[in-house]
Order: sequence, then C-alpha cells, then structure tokens
Amino acid sequence: MRDFDETLLRQLEDQLRVLCKDMLELEASLLKQPVPIHEAHRRSARNLAHYLALRRHDIRGLQFELARLGLSSLGRTESHVLNAVQTVHHVLSALLGDHATLPSSSEPIVEIGEGDQILNANTNALLGPAPPDRKVRIMVTMSTDAATDYDLVRDLVRTGMAELVLPREHPI
Repeated sequence: MRDFDETLLRQLEDQLRVLCKDMLELEASLLKQPVPIHEAHRRSARNLAHYLALRRHDIRGLQFELARLGLSSLGRTESHVLNAVQTVHHVLSALLGDHATLPSSSEPIVEIGEGDQILNANTNALLGPAPPDRKVRIMVTMSTDAATDYDLVRDLVRTGMAELVLPREHPI
C-alpha cells in the first residue's frame, strides 16, 4: 500500500471542512430570505447555494492535490456539490484512520447522479422534450419592448427559435 503524506492529507481535509462550513452557512443565509421556494425545488436551491459557496474559493491547489491522490478533483460536481465534498472528505479521513465527519445539512442533500435526474426532469417540465435532431434547448427571455419588435422576433424565429410565448398582457 502506498504511503501518504499525513500532513498533506490533514491540510486537504481542513480545506474541505472550510468549504463545507461555507456551503452550509450560505445555504442557511439564502434560505432565510423571504423568497418562497416550492418544496419540489428546495433541494436544488440548496445545491445551488452549495455550488455558489464552492465557487467563491480558488480551489485549484486543492483540485491538483486531490487529483494527484487519485480522488475526485471536485471539477464536475455541479449537480451534487455538498455530497461530493463530503465523499472526498470521507475518503481522506479513512486514509488518515480517524473517520472524522463533516457537518451536514439538517435536510437531505442531492446525491451523486440524482442532480442530473432533477435537472432533466425540470428541463423537460419547463421546455418540453428535446427535439429529436438536437440535445440543446435554449430559453430566451426578453423584455416586453423586445418581444413586440417584429423584426427582432422574426429574425429569432428564422434562426431557430421554435416557440414564442408572449406575456399575458399581450395576447395574440
């Protein structure tokens, strides 16, 4: 078995602890705001808070060291941020033999693989199924002034915009 630099592992574990703490603090602060979040989207909103907290940090050094150890570099964790950080921390703790845990949210977090399923379900609910000839769907929001500019809307439709939904105050 390979010997690991215990000092490095502890430093990485500490960095993950700081990230986790910041994620949970941002989650708590954002969810205290008087913005109603539908229960069906609450876990996604919390995951977004975790992602925003992660991106507040320059984690390039952490990513390099994690990858050097053969662990996830946290580079593709957008859909399950807190779970990924906790999982990598769990592995580091096991390597150190101390089985320390990170603080966790009181509510269930988005698990690995689950975030992509949530995103696909929400995308299909909002935009409908993907056209058979392409995977990407783009939603464009426009101000009322732009939406009533015939030339602009015509050019958008000519270049591939499939459907126009006008605001309720502008019935067709």
